[in-house]
Formats: sequence, structure tokens, C-alpha cells
Amino acid sequence: MKHLTSAIIVAAMLTFVSCTKGAGAEETSASGNAKEELTLCGNVFLRGKVRSIVEDDDSMAFVYNSNRHVVGFVSFAGGKQTSECKYYSTGNGVSQHYFDSNGKVTARDDIEYNENNDITLCEYREYIYPDTTAMQLTELVFNSYDKENRLESTFEYFCDGIPSYFSRYTYDTDGTATRHCYIASSGHIYSVAKSRCDSLGNIVEMSENMPGDSPEWYSTAIEYKYDSRGNWVERKVIDCSSGNADAVKVRKRKIYYLDE
Repeated sequence: MKHLTSAIIVAAMLTFVSCTKGAGAEETSASGNAKEELTLCGNVFLRGKVRSIVEDDDSMAFVYNSNRHVVGFVSFAGGKQTSECKYYSTGNGVSQHYFDSNGKVTARDDIEYNENNDITLCEYREYIYPDTTAMQLTELVFNSYDKENRLESTFEYFCDGIPSYFSRYTYDTDGTATRHCYIASSGHIYSVAKSRCDSLGNIVEMSENMPGDSPEWYSTAIEYKYDSRGNWVERKVIDCSSGNADAVKVRKRKIYYLDE
């Protein structure tokens, strides 16, 4: 089971629905366009029709059909193709099939989303060693949203015998989101996490502590640089709880679009 400290960082990086409207909602983009087109990348929607993403020696190139709908992407490392993902429509979502460089299926993600392009269900399947004859469900995530289209609760189940946990989100008037994590078998609150988002919905401040009056034992700040579409091209994660001035992780990426 992923440790919740790591899991919340991953959530902060991958999604912006918890602190803002759904990615498909009417809004004005950084480039001034209303109702932007979107590109599904894994389990997050990027703004605009993305042609490719380049990060250091790694890159991914999206494949489109004649209707400008994403049908998959190809991943590269050091200029060589390493894997491929093909998208198959399921009516209310997409089934993403992953292939290695030899064309063998290695995993499958089934993603469902609502009319606002909010991810409502994620099912992750892969081969579990030593059984490589059938894919098994390894993780399931179910999200629900409130009347204002904000993430309200998440149920996550890891299919490894670890008890599932349930997360509930509440929002303050200043935009702070509070997440309560429960151990499903007992209802006991595992931890409480608070976060603050920027105007594009990405988390910029986050802290986590144990229930009660205990001090915060995990705190981080995140800084972004955005392109004209509103997708981040540089992200700096600062570990504020370590007291180490060098506890900074920086990611940079270049994003290219179909209409460029």
C-alpha cells in the first residue's frame, strides 16, 4: 500500500479537480479561449490538444485520429521507443492498454469520467508475478463530487490484502481543502491533510498531521511555471518540514501542441 504521505504528493501532481472546477468546465484559459480542448494523459486532463511532452531524455508523442481525438501515445527514452499505449472508448470513459517494445500487453487502466471530465473511476490491472497468464485488478479508485463540482470523497482499494481507506474532502472559503483519511475496517482517522491551490487548481501548499493536537509532521510548498495554455512546464517541490534548504525537487518539461 502506498504511504499516504507519498500518495497525497502524487495526487497533487496528477489532478486539479480537488481545488477547482472540473477540467472540462466552462472557463477562460491562460490564452483567453473559453471551453478549451483537452488531452487525456493517463488519469489527468491536460489543457489543449497536446502533440508531445519532452522531459530530459524521456518523451511521449500522442496519436490522434481524423477527428482529432486521442487514440493513444508512444513513449521514448533516449530516442528509442520503450512502450505504447492505445485508447479504446468505453462510452463513458477510456480503456488504456499498455504494450512493451515487443508489442506485448503489460497493463490496462480503465478510466471513467462524467460530463464535466471529472475522473470518477480508475481501475488498474497488471500481471502479478509469477502468474503472467491473466491480468489482475491491483488498485481501484472511486471519486465523487459535490454540487459545486469539487472532489468530495475518494475510496481507494489496493488488491493486496491491505484494508481499504476512505477519504473525505471539505473546503473552506479561502480555498483550503481538508482531507480526512479513514481506515475502512475501523473508521479511525489515519491522518488529516490540508492544501491550498492556485488559480489553475494546482496545489501550492500542503501539510499533513495525525489526528488531534499533534504538530504537522509533513509540510511542502510547490511552485509552478505555466505555458500559454495553462499547463505547467516547471514544477518545484520544496520540503518545508525537513529543515534542509536543499530539499527541493525540480521538474521541467516542454509541451508541444497540434496547432503549433
